Amino acid sequence: MRIMGVDEAGRGPVLGPMVMGAVLAEDDTVEPFRELGVRDSKALTRKARERIFERLAGRFQIAYEIVTPADINGGRNLNELEFDRLTALAARLNPGRIIVDAFLPPAKLSARIQKKFPGVDVLAEWKADENHLIVSAASIVAKVIRDRQMDELRPAMGDVGSGYPSDPATKRWLRAELLKCRLALHRLPACVRLKWRTVANLKNEVDPPESNLNHPGTGDIVPEE
Repeated sequence: MRIMGVDEAGRGPVLGPMVMGAVLAEDDTVEPFRELGVRDSKALTRKARERIFERLAGRFQIAYEIVTPADINGGRNLNELEFDRLTALAARLNPGRIIVDAFLPPAKLSARIQKKFPGVDVLAEWKADENHLIVSAASIVAKVIRDRQMDELRPAMGDVGSGYPSDPATKRWLRAELLKCRLALHRLPACVRLKWRTVANLKNEVDPPESNLNHPGTGDIVPEE
């Protein structure tokens, strides 16, 4: 049976995309993943993730879908955007079974996927990236692609950091960009998730006029994870 593991990276950052990664295997044997050094991506260094990513690409079918900051700024619920990308991956890879790190209550998510793909066996589980190596592999794919997307920002944008609200480099960069908006030098770059709480908090620090931000909807703040 063709099995697809699915996980995301970048749900919580204030900068850059969210990426959903998938790995397709012909069975649920875990030994090949162990041999490649697969673990949850959060437990690996970037260098190790890149190395394992290349090994995965040489041995399995991998795929990914990107949710851009523009998608997120458009106002759709992040869970719905994630569900759309999951179904796009399933349509492309045509698995007989899906194992996904749950981003909705597992029973609800399983039912929605099975309604979309009748006959496909689905296991949606909290922390599936820790419990199933194929999902751990998908988390590596997602994280590597997101890291590469962030790398592409730096030549033009400077030190944006990791994009996470807890990263001092990211906060410094975003504060500087908001100050430029206050001075009417430019508008916020397209890599910023405008409705994140971090933007509102830093905006209050630099006190930019709403008219200078030149973006609609920045007062509608969504929680960060």
